[in-house]
Amino acid sequence: LGKDDYTKLMLEKKLFDDAAARAHHDRVAKMLSEFDAAAGGFTGMFGAVPVGVDLSWWDFGLLKLFSTNSLLLTQDSEDARLARAFFGIEEGSRVSSSAMGDCKVDASSVVTGSAARSG
Repeated sequence: LGKDDYTKLMLEKKLFDDAAARAHHDRVAKMLSEFDAAAGGFTGMFGAVPVGVDLSWWDFGLLKLFSTNSLLLTQDSEDARLARAFFGIEEGSRVSSSAMGDCKVDASSVVTGSAARSG
């Protein structure tokens, strides 16, 4: 969505005031412009709603969707690989910024910002 349409939508949903919606749009647009999905061999685009062909849409605003989309990171699909690339999760090791002690982490799990001693 363009900035004006995004701002209108956010005002209708009462999520932001005008200035905050425009600033949020700018932050997200900057982030997306700096993320080069094509460098990872991915196709498609991100969207604000789950419609369209070759579209990735990960909603973390509802608990049900937060759980579903968090678990997407553990799956083996193009959308899962794109999500891991977007969130900076390397394919070779899905453990980052974590101290795992003697813990064993399986190949599909994603661990970040965690500390554990055993398990």
